[in-house]
Amino acid sequence: MALSIMWLDDPASGKKELVGGKAANLNQLHSGGQVPLGFCITIDATARIVPVRSSEASLPPDLYAEIEAAYAELGVRCGTPELAVAIRSSAAAEDGAVNSFAGQYQTLLNVVGMDAVAAAIVKCVETAYRPHAAAYRKRSGASADEVNLAILVQEFITADASAVAFTANPVTNDPSEIVINAYWGLGEGLVDGSSVPDTYIVDKWELRIKTRSVAKKERMCAAGSAGVSEIDVPAAKRSRPTLTDDQVGEICRSAVDLEARMRWPVDLECAFKDGKLYLLQCRPVTTLAQDGRDWSVEWDDPKDAELTWRRGSLETPLDQSFEWYWMQGWAKARRETGSGTLPMRIYVNGYAYEAEKPFRIGNRKAQEDARKKTEREIPKLWKSEWLPGLKQKRAYFRSLDLSALSNDELASVLVEALPWYCECARMHAHLGGTAVEAVGHLVEWYRKRFPDAAESEPYRLVQGQSNLSVEKGHLLWQLQQHLTSANEELLRAALQSRKKQCRWDGLEG
Repeated sequence: MALSIMWLDDPASGKKELVGGKAANLNQLHSGGQVPLGFCITIDATARIVPVRSSEASLPPDLYAEIEAAYAELGVRCGTPELAVAIRSSAAAEDGAVNSFAGQYQTLLNVVGMDAVAAAIVKCVETAYRPHAAAYRKRSGASADEVNLAILVQEFITADASAVAFTANPVTNDPSEIVINAYWGLGEGLVDGSSVPDTYIVDKWELRIKTRSVAKKERMCAAGSAGVSEIDVPAAKRSRPTLTDDQVGEICRSAVDLEARMRWPVDLECAFKDGKLYLLQCRPVTTLAQDGRDWSVEWDDPKDAELTWRRGSLETPLDQSFEWYWMQGWAKARRETGSGTLPMRIYVNGYAYEAEKPFRIGNRKAQEDARKKTEREIPKLWKSEWLPGLKQKRAYFRSLDLSALSNDELASVLVEALPWYCECARMHAHLGGTAVEAVGHLVEWYRKRFPDAAESEPYRLVQGQSNLSVEKGHLLWQLQQHLTSANEELLRAALQSRKKQCRWDGLEG
């Protein structure tokens, strides 16, 4: 029998085909307690609520009982028996990378009591059968009759302030800017466009507020005894910024983290309640492709499409320039040693994507000969060419007074420095690679010679001598292992004291 109820924090709730796009996205975000607790009525179960298009739909008795039990359990989890909840749609095609379905289905807030919850669920389902929703599905390429709707029931957050963050500027398509719209109270007026919000534009690389526009806020959405109503904004808050700089930073950090995890620019709805940030919804920014550009993928080498690419972090343009030279140095070293792969790196929307491309010099014997030849020559090269060259270049660059140079002269120095940076990467790859190879040969020999030795034993031969810095760190680590949480403050005060004599007798353990 198919499941009717799935909890939002259940790993299985990450499947869109079971719980729809919105719930599946929230399942991926469910960490750190930032997503309100909730459960989902699955697509298969929801299909039983409206078997035919009828305005007299109701919950089947067995499904009503399951939802009633889940609602009671949610109240226990949240510590409130008659818990106020939010009822939202979660269609299979909703909150996807192409279509968001925003505003097409019903959302009901501050729903209290099982009878009200049941009525709200039915109302939410019925909106999926209305003409505007069917027309949207048809325009999106799906069948107008293909509803595939799940229902999300979550703890309702009575927000002090609400915000929507875009990790790419939806107006300019600039991926280096985060745009935040914020307003007092619940976010209904914010997301439906009826309220003029405060707007913050933030530099994604530095998380620095570039511009802010503070609106005069007259009316706001707030929770009543049940449902939502519009009230006056308190006079003292009307011209005050909705978010502090720290709150802007917290939203940006969460949004950038979600963008990295979800692997797309995100549209994040969130709220603050008693100073805590809650993540309410997360969907792709679907408007970025509407600028007329061709987003088809073309590879310089079609075989690169078959490689396994790993996405790294966002990098500034300056970082990208230096990384290109660094990667070229590594690639040159790999070619000289006949290594089995070449490092590859490309940038898309500021993100670095890396892969290893198969590479071989001739047959396996030729590759091994190239590696051994390089290993034999490295000690001589280090003494006769590399180390003297490093010292000479270091002395030269340190002799330059960069503050006294013109822009053209600085550009000339940079043009001179970058190839040398590439050469340093080549040397680093050879020296580090040779050391790793040597350790590998040692470990292989040691395990053949001493088959019963511990796995870590051969590495002790090459771990180097200890020193005072290492010993101090180890002693501090040992001290930390003996501490209890009760005396951490006493230890911190003792370590930060400038006195030569500190009292340690207050510490336990």
